[in-house]
Amino acid sequence: MANKRDTSKQKRARQNRSQRDALKARKQAASAPPEARRTKASAAAVSAPGTKKANGAAKRGGFFSPKGDRPPRPPRPGDLPVDIDTLEGSWFTKRVMVPGGRQVLTGLALTVILSGMLAFQKFRPRGAPLDAPNTESLWDLFDVAAVPILLIPILAMGVASQFTLSPRRRGIWIAMSIVLSFEILSGFSMYLFSVGFLMYGVWRAAKVEGPVPGSRSARAAERAAEKAAARAADKANE
Repeated sequence: MANKRDTSKQKRARQNRSQRDALKARKQAASAPPEARRTKASAAAVSAPGTKKANGAAKRGGFFSPKGDRPPRPPRPGDLPVDIDTLEGSWFTKRVMVPGGRQVLTGLALTVILSGMLAFQKFRPRGAPLDAPNTESLWDLFDVAAVPILLIPILAMGVASQFTLSPRRRGIWIAMSIVLSFEILSGFSMYLFSVGFLMYGVWRAAKVEGPVPGSRSARAAERAAEKAAARAADKANE
């Protein structure tokens, strides 16, 4: 019995001692200035460099990782200028490597899908009121003329894709976008997406490769470079 009483007394003594220590810690925290408490809390919240949490965030390149720790994105096909004569691979692979070619090929695939959807789409009958249901197909409205309506956009995008390896590809892409614009003005506005991909390809090629050699913008860039070189030479002579 004496051993049991001693054990219970020791247990109560440990509990009382832990309560006193906790009360003392709370009093010390309450007596500390607010600046010290905020500094301590912020220091505890930030992960130290080299910890598992910080290394994981830097490895993932997440939102909270520093920009300098993010690995650079490897260049994708079409991100760099290429020598067309040295390209190897299939018809598709060569055109994907050309700046702007991936966008044009995407527009070609989208145009094929849009033409297939248009072939089965229902329209309002001619002369019917605006609230009339759509009951007639493209073939009912245009008969044989529906064939060029469906094929011209596909052919235009096919020509743009075929001449992706041409030095004058940007001019051809712009010309094919004008052809598609006639389809849009005829009432088939879904081909606006095809024109958008062509213009995106032109913009992408201009961004990566610069102005077309021999074009007006290229000549203007050459004149600006010559003027800058002349100014630099004048400053060096002074």
